[in-house]
Amino acid sequence: MKFGQVEGLCVAVRDDGTTLLRVTVYLETDMGIDIVREVEVEPEPRPDGTIDLYWEADQWTQETIVSILQPRGWELLGATDPPSRTADEIPRSPRYALRTPFWVPPPGWNDDAD
Repeated sequence: MKFGQVEGLCVAVRDDGTTLLRVTVYLETDMGIDIVREVEVEPEPRPDGTIDLYWEADQWTQETIVSILQPRGWELLGATDPPSRTADEIPRSPRYALRTPFWVPPPGWNDDAD
């Protein structure tokens, strides 16, 4: 049985006057950290027009668990409390605990050799 934690980070980036979000979702196991998903996407504004980076990080992390990690055999166990929203921290999702009964390749196992 292998255990891991998955978490997403979200930062706003500007490109030609438009705001995009760079979302990075990573899985941490006893073998290291593996980036599972990294995307640049348009934000989903709230009804008042503001962008909530913490919400975006959490939504992308949950979507990554369901669409990428669960098909690979990872099972969701639970989550930590939402992170504190302080100005000196990168907006992030809660940490989600996962487990799998399958062998897990170490980080970089599937990277293409250049």
